[in-house]
Amino acid sequence: MTATTISYKKVSSEDITNIHLIADWYLKEWHIPAGTTIQKLSIPATEAVPFQIIMSIDNVPIATG
Repeated sequence: MTATTISYKKVSSEDITNIHLIADWYLKEWHIPAGTTIQKLSIPATEAVPFQIIMSIDNVPIATG
């Protein structure tokens, strides 16, 4: 049996790759325009969203909140 690694990472305003991934998820799930999500997550945390976390299993992102 292979061990599974679950990890959590705080998404910074400079983490463009994960911000775009989250924006795609929000568009598909809740029809929130990608530009809106990208704009909100690209602002430093002290000015917009308190923080955004991404959960990964074996280094594959699976969830955010």
